[in-house]
Amino acid sequence: MLAKVAVSAALFRKDISDGHWAVRERHRRITELLFRHAQIVCTGADEIRRLREHSSRLPRLVRPYWDPILFGDPHHFLVTPPPVGQKYATEISSRAMLRAWKNSVDVLVTSDTDAEHLGLNPHAALVKDEISGIEICRPTGLAESRLRTYVEMNGAEMAPSMDRDALWLNFIEPLYRPARQIVLIDRYAGNYIAQAEWLWKRMAEVPPPGDTGRTLTIFSGRPNGWKGNSRDVEWSNLKIPNGVKWTRGIAQARICWIPRRRWRRLTSSGAEVRLHDRHFRFDKRTLSLSSGFEWVAKLGPMECRLTYECKGDPLGPGFARLDRKEAWLRAVVAATPRVSSP
Repeated sequence: MLAKVAVSAALFRKDISDGHWAVRERHRRITELLFRHAQIVCTGADEIRRLREHSSRLPRLVRPYWDPILFGDPHHFLVTPPPVGQKYATEISSRAMLRAWKNSVDVLVTSDTDAEHLGLNPHAALVKDEISGIEICRPTGLAESRLRTYVEMNGAEMAPSMDRDALWLNFIEPLYRPARQIVLIDRYAGNYIAQAEWLWKRMAEVPPPGDTGRTLTIFSGRPNGWKGNSRDVEWSNLKIPNGVKWTRGIAQARICWIPRRRWRRLTSSGAEVRLHDRHFRFDKRTLSLSSGFEWVAKLGPMECRLTYECKGDPLGPGFARLDRKEAWLRAVVAATPRVSSP
């Protein structure tokens, strides 16, 4: 659900041929897509600083669209070492430079003028460089790039026969790869831990984004046939069949087994609400599963709606709602007697 996007410095140049309204609409549409479905490729703090300087030259009515991305949470950036002979992703201005960034960039968005210098037809919205596979977009072309596919997939019903590779590559891996903290919340997740071995193996293969490693925490109700204490919250290390090791992708993996009676809360009016949210959280992004973790583990037998949200998105407040419910479950854990293993 995330594309690796290089944002050219040329995109921030003043275009005197457009009126204020056209400039405002262009940047509003670009930033909505970037906020939800992109990570901006940069080589480090220096390039982020340069991007911020470029944005400060925009008209005042446009800057508020860019500020949440460039000055907000750092999860909007994907720090990538530059290829040999290159310095900044913002300075890509030729096909040769573009091809040096193969595998590091999915989409380059630049000004109309620079897009045409890169070989884009004056009447086309985008063109795909056949050697690198990178899409070159003018400002109006970003909505036609692979980000459009992510927009269309978000909230769509997925078939029970969906291919595991497609689920991993299109939905899970782009969110998982840059994340340090992964949380799975599903009242019935504990029943399908072993059946999801394919997913744990995929996760274990992806190096963490730093030296500290990732953590995986699963909040689940007691599984069927539970013989342990009926009252206590219990923690256990996540045991995977066939001895899958977490030496690269995951530094620590644990399950929090919560009594099923604790998966409920009282509203301010005194009514009881049963919690049955089913979603992953990858740092500041969530992926909700309408048919639960069972569907991910078995890819069936029903359809599943996969809905992606990110923190701070004005078009989708779902992240904040799920974040509050995770906080409530953590409070339950903190307030309930606990033992170390089931």
